[in-house]
Amino acid sequence: MAESNPFGKMTEKRFNARKACDRAVEIVVDDVACRGVMKNICIEGAYVETDRTFEIGKGVTISFRHSSKDAQIVMHGRIVRLDQKGFGVKFKS
Repeated sequence: MAESNPFGKMTEKRFNARKACDRAVEIVVDDVACRGVMKNICIEGAYVETDRTFEIGKGVTISFRHSSKDAQIVMHGRIVRLDQKGFGVKFKS
């Protein structure tokens, strides 16, 4: 989430820094699975690019294989933002 400051630049309102990534993920919404690419992640959520269209508020499960530990990582959350390339998800705590 960002807002303009008096100088017209956007300022971040996030409390946790995002980490850029380019990780293939499996997405499940309403028992329908598809693939996407996670472009950034932080402790609170992530941004995923996909060619599928979803609705804000839908529950989502995102999973991927951890590259160095050979373990499957599964995260549950809710879709909180949409754009032309994908969606933002806020993880459940």
